[in-house]
Order: sequence, then C-alpha cells, then structure tokens
Amino acid sequence: MRALVLSGGGSKGAYQVGALKYILGEKQVIYDALCGVSVGAINVAFLAMFKTGQEIEASNTLSEMWSQLDNSKIYKRWFPFGRWHAIWKKSFFDSSPLNNLLKTGINIDRIRANGKQVNVGTVSLSSGKYTIFDQTSDHFIDAVIASASFPGMLTPVEFLGQLWTDGGIKEISPIKKAVELGADIIDVIICNPQTRVKKFIENPTTVDVLKRSMDLSTDKIMANDIEKVEMYNILAQNGLTEKKYVQLNIVRPDVNLIEDLLDFRPEKYRK
Repeated sequence: MRALVLSGGGSKGAYQVGALKYILGEKQVIYDALCGVSVGAINVAFLAMFKTGQEIEASNTLSEMWSQLDNSKIYKRWFPFGRWHAIWKKSFFDSSPLNNLLKTGINIDRIRANGKQVNVGTVSLSSGKYTIFDQTSDHFIDAVIASASFPGMLTPVEFLGQLWTDGGIKEISPIKKAVELGADIIDVIICNPQTRVKKFIENPTTVDVLKRSMDLSTDKIMANDIEKVEMYNILAQNGLTEKKYVQLNIVRPDVNLIEDLLDFRPEKYRK
C-alpha cells in the first residue's frame, strides 16, 4: 500500500504542486491513501477527486487551481475597520473567500466514489484535541477548511458544536495516520527545509510576529512527525511491533521558500 502525505505550509503548498507535477504528471505514481494537513489538506482533497489512472489529470487540475490563486481568493479585510475587527472577531482576516473556493471546488461525492482513503487533520479549539476526518464524514469539507485556517489570521470553522482550526498546531504532516492505515511506502512532501537560516524582517508588526512564530513552530513538529516513523521502523526491525517496516521517501526544499505563509501573490508562489 502506498500513501501520499502532504504537510502544512500556507503558500508554500505551491511547492507540493510542483513536486506532484513530476510524481503524478510524469511518473504517474498511484496512491491508495492520501493524507494532508493545513494546505496539504486542500491539495489532497483536490487530488482525491480523481480515480486511479487519472494521475495526470489530477496533477493538471491541482496546478490549474493554484494558477488562479491570489490573496483575494484566500482572505479579505473585515469591513469597515480591517484588522481592528480582530478585537471582537475570531481572526485578523475574513477568510470567507477561501471557504467559498473550497466549498465550490471540492466534490465529496467524487471523492467517495474513488475508493481511496482520504484523511485530513484539524484541531478543536474547544477540546484541544487533534482529530482526523476521512471521506466518509459528513463534515469532511468543513474539516479541510478548518485544517487550512491559519491560527489567528484566518477564521476557525464551527461544526459538531466546536470551533476547529489549523491541524498544523499539533501535526504538520499526518505520517502516523498513513502508517496506521497500513502503508508500507509513504511519500511525504514537506514545505520546509531540514535546516534554514532564520532571517526575519526589521520592525515587524504583531501580525508579522504571529505568522513568523507559527512558521518556526512547524520545524520541531515536523521533525517529531518523522521521528515517530523512524521509531516504528526500529521496532519493526526488532520484531517488537506488528506494524510493517515503512519505506519513507521525503521530498523537501533545500532552502526556506517564503517568509510569509499567507503571501499568495502569484509572482511569489509560482517561483
């Protein structure tokens, strides 16, 4: 069983699109399971609408969706006072454009008809728990939107009597879920480099600090996610678990791609 795992990373998710143009578009690798969190949840939801044998079409459709993005498709200022609305709203920005994009662009019936395991992770602000939703859930699309709701910046989503936000708070890439599903080959596309020079802008605003803090926190969480699989493999090699040894293939950039995770200007994410 082969699984694709896509990490979080905001506008860095464009890197996943480029990698998938090769993996799906050229190599036509077939996946039995798709797992994603944050922007990775968005990308797997779009890929999941295509059947086995439609890898090229899936890659092209995802690329086309991204080619039409800009900041206005993700969020907008609250009217009429902009960020001042954050005093009584749940976020600095109104993310209804992203909500509308995903609600109109994701077809849950097509996803369910394809027979693949599709999983996205999100965190409940109400309970603090990280929860995986799969394609059988009536709230799957809600979970995708919530998973991509950057904390403090984009509006959390309410369903099942709780408020849900970015799954990246607790798990940047749901590798563990792919292992639990029984995958013995897992391809992971990570949006952050293993090491990077942590530069930062001069005279940052509160919003800049919040974005930067979220970005930096993902480094350690990502390392923990990978270490979990390495631990499973050590146990498997020594016969201490019923789980199989997992071939883990990691694709990631050599340098940090962009400093602002909510910068969806085309000239930025296309590069």
